[in-house]
Amino acid sequence: QAGNLNYNINIVSGALKGLLLILQQYNLLDSTVIMVTSEFSRTTRENGSYGTDHASASTCMILGGGVRSAVLGAEQTVDEVNNDNAFFAEVSFTGVLRQILGERMGFSSSALDAAFPDRLPNEVTLPIF
Repeated sequence: QAGNLNYNINIVSGALKGLLLILQQYNLLDSTVIMVTSEFSRTTRENGSYGTDHASASTCMILGGGVRSAVLGAEQTVDEVNNDNAFFAEVSFTGVLRQILGERMGFSSSALDAAFPDRLPNEVTLPIF
């Protein structure tokens, strides 16, 4: 799957680079937050059909003019990931989305609670702004 993954990452990163350049050109970058995430993830080891199985953690990338440059989350070694056959969720992507909508877009707590009624225990505030 390495070839497909490499190809897809290049497509997505090229599209994001183009979007960021356009936003910057029109002076919209500082007022824009882009969240790229998926609730879908895969295990790290190949299964019997040369694919991978569903897993419980994925990645989340936040881009924009006011976003701090950082990698958040515990760093795992290749051996740890291979032994565990997965990455582990440290932060809920819905919590990150709540934070973006509340802090950057001004949605009230009651509106966020209505949109996200089932709060997860790993919803934390991150130093992303």
